[in-house]
Amino acid sequence: FVRPNLIVGALLFSIVAPLAAQRGGQPQGAREVTITAIPGVVAANSRWLLAWQGTNNADGIVGTDDGGLLFAQEQPNRISKLDVNDAVSVVIEDTHGTGAVAIDAKGRVLAVQRTCTDPGGQPAQCAEPTRVAVLTPERKLLADSFEGKPLGRPNDLVADKKGGVYFTVGGAYYVNAAGRVTSLGENIRANGIMLSPDERVL
Repeated sequence: FVRPNLIVGALLFSIVAPLAAQRGGQPQGAREVTITAIPGVVAANSRWLLAWQGTNNADGIVGTDDGGLLFAQEQPNRISKLDVNDAVSVVIEDTHGTGAVAIDAKGRVLAVQRTCTDPGGQPAQCAEPTRVAVLTPERKLLADSFEGKPLGRPNDLVADKKGGVYFTVGGAYYVNAAGRVTSLGENIRANGIMLSPDERVL
């Protein structure tokens, strides 16, 4: 992870370079970059600093009220937290292959659970259904199918203020607070999903 000196939320688009460096064996050295302002997200000319680098994946990042970040670690089967002092701790274990994390208006931690479908594992032998679920304060299933069919391998999610969740799994879908899943349209090939602060734009 690299962290700007102003706003942590900009981490959402900064994770790729460190992970790519790990896959290549040697981490890349520091390099100078010009930061262009994104109003309300990151200030121009911020400095990027390495905050975390590890051997396990880190995905589906969400900010916490205390300035930290939660991130999913599918292979180690956990959710970890990077705090404002760049200390990392494991906050939730046995997450059934969580691939992305969200926090809703009630403070619940939500996740897409990829279970045993990791391409690096043995997905042909995988019988546990993937799902969208609440992990804390108690575990609860939100969705595990659409029109009677399994979800497949979900990617990302974002919670709205109505108790619903938008998520991606090849296409883009919405599960409302009552558990009803609807498609957001035909031929949407989505990976990554976000709501504007007023929730008028997805």
